[in-house]
Amino acid sequence: MRSLQRRVILGGLIWALLVTFVGGFALSSVFDGIADRGFNARLVERHTQLVAALSDAQNIEDIETFLNDPAYFSIYSGRYWQVVGENGQQVTSRSLFDADLQINGADTFWENQGPTGPLRGFSEDIELETNGSVWNVAVAESLNALEAERGEIRRNVLL
Repeated sequence: MRSLQRRVILGGLIWALLVTFVGGFALSSVFDGIADRGFNARLVERHTQLVAALSDAQNIEDIETFLNDPAYFSIYSGRYWQVVGENGQQVTSRSLFDADLQINGADTFWENQGPTGPLRGFSEDIELETNGSVWNVAVAESLNALEAERGEIRRNVLL
């Protein structure tokens, strides 16, 4: 009778550990997905702000006056923007300093190496209503921010 009791307890403990491990993995995957979607949504929001600045600016070099994010003014801050015209004219955030965003195509999310490490960005070709010119408008942020957010979520779940 003692032997059966031990086997039932041991079996129950094994199942409890297995369920805890699988549940933890599932929660981690769900929270990583939530962090990814939030990161991408913030990129799209910043892209929309940049498009609005581009359409409001009288001169392409004046875009910065319409953007109020201090990270765009700090060199290699991890948050960047870039606007490239069909004629090759290019304007970038001060945060890019002497670098350019290496964009993997328009109208898409992309990941690439940036000035201080891996980046995720969003770019889209925009035609201005005022003069019909086409511009590739791109924003990017360091993936370190995404990893920090994921780490914070995991710490909060464990507490």
